[in-house]
Amino acid sequence: MRPCFAVLIVVVASGCAANVEVGYPTPAGSIQTGIVLVRFTEPMKSVSVRVEGVLVAEDKHTERVEITDVPTGSREVTVVASESSRNAAVHHTERVTVDSETPAVVLIATPPRSIGYWISSSVAMLVYAALLFTMDNR
Repeated sequence: MRPCFAVLIVVVASGCAANVEVGYPTPAGSIQTGIVLVRFTEPMKSVSVRVEGVLVAEDKHTERVEITDVPTGSREVTVVASESSRNAAVHHTERVTVDSETPAVVLIATPPRSIGYWISSSVAMLVYAALLFTMDNR
C-alpha cells in the first residue's frame, strides 16, 4: 500500500502549477512603475505573456503571472496559453492602465476540459483503484 501512496504523491506534485513573478525590462532612470497581474480561473500550461510586445513570460505552467516594474500608463497585455486537455487555446489581448498604487489585473476564463481529458482521467482512476485493490488482497 505504501509504494502506491508514494507514487500518487509524486504524480500529483509533478502536475502542480507555480505562480510566476517576473520583472519588466524597464530603462534605467527614475520612471514610475506598477504591477500587471494576469490571473486564470484554473492553472494553464504553455502560458506566454507579452506587455507592449515584450515577452516577459514564456511556456509557463501557472494560474498567476505577476509582472513588476511595468512603466505606468496605458499598456497592451497579450496572453497566449494552450493545453491538450482543454477544448480551446487562449489568445487574449487587453489594454490596461498601470499605476504605481494598485496592480492592473487581467482576468482570463480558462476554457473547459475536453472529453478526452475526462475519459483518460477516469481510466487512470480505475487502473489506480484496481492496483490498490489487488495490493490489499495480497
